[in-house]
Amino acid sequence: MAGQDSLAVWSPDGMRIAFSCAREPSSWDLYLKASNGSGAEDVLLEPPSGEIAQDWSSDGRFLINQPVNEATATPITLLMNWNPAAKK
Repeated sequence: MAGQDSLAVWSPDGMRIAFSCAREPSSWDLYLKASNGSGAEDVLLEPPSGEIAQDWSSDGRFLINQPVNEATATPITLLMNWNPAAKK
């Protein structure tokens, strides 16, 4: 689906890229994709205020993200990474 992809951050092992994407106007969601481009992208968060990926923890288990609208959400949050194949 077309959208504006931006603000990508590479995982420490270089295998994944987390990025923000506006699929809908004014709605920044978080996605995860293999860095080699294979497979589908996985939706990590679809919050109403929007989220921007900031960085990964050094072990790659957590993604540090920040809301687009800080007035309506917590300033910085951690999102634990999971294996997308395990949830299917």
